[in-house]
Order: sequence, then structure tokens, then C-alpha cells
Amino acid sequence: MDNLLRIIAEISGKKTEEINPVSNLNTLKISSSIGILKLQSALEKRFKKKLKPLSLNMNAVMIAKQLGVKVNDDQLKAEKNIKAEKKSIKSYDVGKYESNSFDIFLGVDIEEVENLPKAANFRTHEFYSSQFNDKELSYAMLMPDPYIHLCGMFCAKESLKKSAPDLIDLPFNEIIVSHNSAKRPFIGTIHNDINLKYQFKVSISHTEKYAMASVIAIGR
Repeated sequence: MDNLLRIIAEISGKKTEEINPVSNLNTLKISSSIGILKLQSALEKRFKKKLKPLSLNMNAVMIAKQLGVKVNDDQLKAEKNIKAEKKSIKSYDVGKYESNSFDIFLGVDIEEVENLPKAANFRTHEFYSSQFNDKELSYAMLMPDPYIHLCGMFCAKESLKKSAPDLIDLPFNEIIVSHNSAKRPFIGTIHNDINLKYQFKVSISHTEKYAMASVIAIGR
């Protein structure tokens, strides 16, 4: 657990002793998609184990269970208490009020460019090598500022995940962003069944500080 807490502290910019094992990642300032994937990449490299997608409402105890890391009794008890509190809170199922008349879905994402980790070599860095393929990295590296374009492609991938309910758990390295000769972006996945189910339209924009993207998924 100590190694896990140290990595969470490093990504969140906090001291290890400040990390409460049952605090949600969102409360630890790991509140962006980039932050979540930086943490996941670092954990997978350190523990040499592939994780299921992490989310903002997860905490160190929940992640430890995925990694097979031992959790002490006090931490388990605190985790059970939190789960009990959540069950007592009633929530509305807004999904049942949504119309399914049109199979058109929209996903949008915006990120700060500076949140991307700095890398001497994008192809060997744990974050970039696990989220982007070689062609995507090559495209960005040919640009004056690769980080801006990597951030834009990151936003596009996150937007596709958000666009339709059945795509949210799709790994980033299974989503492909490409560009034609006019540098117009296109997006799809490595899965033929998904590409046959949806037609994707993507738009990417960026400034020096921010990148954003939107993806429309149209059911075929």
C-alpha cells in the first residue's frame, strides 16, 4: 500500500502522509482524464499489472484490490463505511427519461495542455506509449509543439469514449486518430464491430494552453 500511496501522492502533487486511502481521486486533485491516465500508466509500470479503467470516484483501497496489494483492517473498515453511506443516498435514474428515438450521441472533452507529462522520448514514456500509437506520436512530433497536438488527440479519444454509453470503458490505445493530407482529423477504433455500429465525426481545436474535441457517434 505504501508504494501505491507514494505514486498517488506524486501524481496529485501532495505528500504521501496527506493521502487518505479512502479519499476519492477527485478530492485529491486528480480530477482530469489526463490525471487519471497518468496515474494508471504509472501504476501499471510499477506493479507490472494491467488495470481496469480507473475513475474519479475510486480511492486507494479500491485500486489496491485491483492490484492485489494488501489492505489493512482499518482501511477495509473505512471503505465499507463509505459504501454503506452511498447506498443510503437515493438517486434518480435520469437515463429512463432520455429519448432513444435517435441513435445520435455526442461526447466533448477539454484539457489543459500543461497537464500532460513532460517526456524526453514520447515513444518510450509510460504515458504516451500506452495511450497513443506510433503514427499518432509521429504526427505530433512533426509539429512545432507536439504537446498541443497530443492533447488535442487525447481529447478526441476521451470524447469518443463519452459519446455513446457502450464506449466509456474502451481503452485509449484502441481508439485511433488519423489525419488526411489537409490535416483534417478522423477517428475510429480497432474494433470492426464498433466501426460498423457507429459512424464517428470528430472536431479538434486548441490554443497554447487548452485543447478540446467533440465526437458525434451516429448509429448505423
